[in-house]
Amino acid sequence: MRRPTSCLHCRTTKRKCTKLTGAASCEQCIRANIVCSLVRCSGVRGAQNVLASAPEPPSSNQDESIVVTMSDTVVEELVREYLTFIHDRPHSLFHCATLWSDIHSNQICRYLLYAICSLGASLSSEPALRHLRSRLFQASKDLLLADLEDICLAKIQTCCLLANISGAELNTQSETLFLGLANRMAQMLKLHTIDQADVAVDREVKSRVWWTLVMADNWCSNGLGLPRQLESQQSNVDLPADEYLFQSSSADDTPDSPATSRRGLWAYMITLVDLFGPIYELNRRLVQDQLAENLAEQTVLLLSEQFDDWKATLPDHMQINDSNLEYHIERNLGGSFVALHLGYFHYQTLLYFQFLDLQRPRSLISDSLARRCKECALSYSRLLATTRDRGSCEAIYVTVGHMTVISSAVLLHTLLFGHDDEVPEARHNLTTNFSALIDLKQYWPGLDKIISRLSIFQAACLNSTKLNTHHIDQWMVRFLLEHSLPLEERPEQDLLDVTNGPLHPTQVRTTAASDAIACLWPWL
Repeated sequence: MRRPTSCLHCRTTKRKCTKLTGAASCEQCIRANIVCSLVRCSGVRGAQNVLASAPEPPSSNQDESIVVTMSDTVVEELVREYLTFIHDRPHSLFHCATLWSDIHSNQICRYLLYAICSLGASLSSEPALRHLRSRLFQASKDLLLADLEDICLAKIQTCCLLANISGAELNTQSETLFLGLANRMAQMLKLHTIDQADVAVDREVKSRVWWTLVMADNWCSNGLGLPRQLESQQSNVDLPADEYLFQSSSADDTPDSPATSRRGLWAYMITLVDLFGPIYELNRRLVQDQLAENLAEQTVLLLSEQFDDWKATLPDHMQINDSNLEYHIERNLGGSFVALHLGYFHYQTLLYFQFLDLQRPRSLISDSLARRCKECALSYSRLLATTRDRGSCEAIYVTVGHMTVISSAVLLHTLLFGHDDEVPEARHNLTTNFSALIDLKQYWPGLDKIISRLSIFQAACLNSTKLNTHHIDQWMVRFLLEHSLPLEERPEQDLLDVTNGPLHPTQVRTTAASDAIACLWPWL
């Protein structure tokens, strides 16, 4: 294939690509102060470009794919995109002031910088920068694996980021391997214990990295149907401190400073995710017929009480309402606040989903839990819509895709089988969910496989001749919980052949559901 004579930026903007004598970048990219795709340079720092240096010197025969040259402006833009839209949502790994200091002083490891910038590039509005994400990911991975045995905190942070990127592409093998590496490195560095010699900021960063791994071990292991690695690991590490105080602190703060004495949003995320494992186990036991209906109901009620208790422990300023959202937005924590409550609604939707099964024996309790499932799915959808309308609290990290699909599945059930007065709101929120999914796919192309699961689910509902389309079986467990695994069409024989029960949805509702979901098809 003939090598292009114009760079990506010039081809995208339809400008003439002219390379100045002695310059590595073309004239248009120099003026725009962006990376030029024609650059093939192995220098560390120059007048136009900065390559954040790693402590380890590159070998003389280093492959050029390990070197990605970026201007100061590009580095700052990509790191800022990452910190603004991703950090403190699915993971919390950095003290931002220290991170910026390491970048500006050229002390950050290249593999870590590249991983951060790869995630940031996914969110960039500049096509030439989005084009960098794969190169940055590959360069980060190559540098990390070239010196894997020298274990340090930066490599654990890098593994977390690379796992996140792999998960976005539904590369489950890579995601699993990088999380496994991060877990074992963390155990070898004893991040699960407190190092009394650490200053406050270092101690808090290590705490956040450790709890990030615990959360990822819980979420990702279940999503892949694999046993957890850190479940039995004893730890005396404090839960994460208040984010605003922590990010405002300096490296000189003492361990007992105010920055480390108050629990933050992430502390409550940790205690919330503890309920995810029991939900997964409950559904697994239902599939294996290890629980009678009455015992399953009792287990759900017990977990429901734990959700209520968790909510009751939230400080007043963390309860979900408009004024608290504004409070956290003013402190640049709107996204973290939203992530906490999206998770709260999502986990409960998973817990109560089994009660949507129309052939399940009905009772006052089961009807109440079915309503609660619908309420949580609606609350999730409303909050997600608020983040898109309000701004400064966006929820555009990868796992939002799967959570939105589950919310949509419940709304689809309401649209098909709900009471007449429930249908308009379900249709409206289903549409807003789909709009959010379409927007997410622009950042994370790999989400098309997640979104396609919703089309498969819809087909299972509309094409089935059976009535219990929301029955918990192995297929449904994979749809709900094993989000990283491929989902095939649901075998018709997996549904019970029921002769008595609720009627199928009317043709009007079936058409409405098909029309609603049809807007997704061009994006799959």
